[in-house]
Amino acid sequence: TAYPQQPSCRWIAALALASIGDAAVPSLKQGAKSDDPMLRLWASAALARIEGTNSPCLSYLVDTVRGGDRRLALEALQTIKMLGPLAAPVVPQLRAAMKDTGIPEKEFMEAFARIGPAAEPAMPEALKALKAKDPSARIEAIRAVRGIDGPSARAAVPLLIEALGTNGVSDAYTESRQPLVREEAAEALG
Repeated sequence: TAYPQQPSCRWIAALALASIGDAAVPSLKQGAKSDDPMLRLWASAALARIEGTNSPCLSYLVDTVRGGDRRLALEALQTIKMLGPLAAPVVPQLRAAMKDTGIPEKEFMEAFARIGPAAEPAMPEALKALKAKDPSARIEAIRAVRGIDGPSARAAVPLLIEALGTNGVSDAYTESRQPLVREEAAEALG
């Protein structure tokens, strides 16, 4: 089976099929049963795009995130990110997956940011990630707080103000990323 090797190209192909709508469903269902795990994954993502928030494919995508194959799990999380608000029903499963997959929390934070306000149940994880040692995780946590917004985002204000400072930066990598953390915090605070 020939398909692009880059996630963005796969997503473009999946979106193209999803934009065809119901006429593409038989081909996508066939792809969702493929022996090729990547084809199965992206066909399922396209089906979820067509079927919406009630799609059984959403659960398959989360199950793949929780599966043992790290490369496939990251790819599945990428599809969830690209589905954005359509992935709202799987926020509870994503929260659980954060605890047991070993996938960096910044990846989940990006997913919650893209899901938007419906990811509000994940605000505790975003608040925790705002304190992470890894600046990339803090940046994505700030973006998650901004994407989720709502009343629970108020709890992030003291942490965002703290992020405007240096946070005891000690190593060169963290030092190099700190201005980005401060910039994201300033934008979040408005």
